[in-house]
Amino acid sequence: MNGELAQLVALVTYGQAFLSSGGDAPELFGNHSAFKSVRRLSIHGPPPPDVPKTPPIYGRTAPWFQSLTDRAVVSLSAIIFRGGQPLPDHISVAFVGGGRWGIQAIAPTFAEAYAPHWSVIPGDRDPEAPWAVVYSYVPLEGPLQLISEPQITIRLARAIEECRQIAAVGDLPSWQGLFTKALALLEAGPSTIPHFPDMVPAEHLASEDRQLLAAASAAWVFGGMGSWNDLGFPDPALNERYESASAALYDAVIDAVFIVANRGAD
Repeated sequence: MNGELAQLVALVTYGQAFLSSGGDAPELFGNHSAFKSVRRLSIHGPPPPDVPKTPPIYGRTAPWFQSLTDRAVVSLSAIIFRGGQPLPDHISVAFVGGGRWGIQAIAPTFAEAYAPHWSVIPGDRDPEAPWAVVYSYVPLEGPLQLISEPQITIRLARAIEECRQIAAVGDLPSWQGLFTKALALLEAGPSTIPHFPDMVPAEHLASEDRQLLAAASAAWVFGGMGSWNDLGFPDPALNERYESASAALYDAVIDAVFIVANRGAD
């Protein structure tokens, strides 16, 4: 699973759990697996209304979550910003910042979004935590529609199976095995989520959602050199099938992750 996406999902799901249930605002920075590689976090809030002051910047998640409650925000959700990508999504996501994801916050009287930007901290840096992450405030004219699809489990299974078959035809046993394991997670009952087991709070997940998120995480094959994205086949027909199947798999994985992440915001 892409660390940028896992962090966004964590912010949405832990934040939504807090908005729904109250209690202490959760501090994820320094405590959650999706923040392990991050040394600096900056969440830029909206400018104060009718006051010439600098917009607030939150360096930790708890005060940001608390500020949302103070401003009557009732839901957080994962969204996709449409347009503006020169490359197909499943290719551009291999680059830092290549995903078009964001966080939507909705209150009774307004909607707003937060767009992430990841960058390497220049100079002498901690190799275990080289990243600075900024979430920039983006005003919205109104709430954006969330992804909804009752048959997402079936679509994800079909997309994984198509890539598994391509790997078999192309004599790629390691990739065939990866997709076989991802398919098994859809049928295995409650599973540990690969790579980021604490991605969402335990109470956020029904057993079928945990299976779906685990399978989607295991089927994340969209990286740079050496990844599924880096393949090519001499047979033009197989290569065309591979390109189409890869795009379909990416769409199914993203939709599955977002549907699970947004369950509490429905």
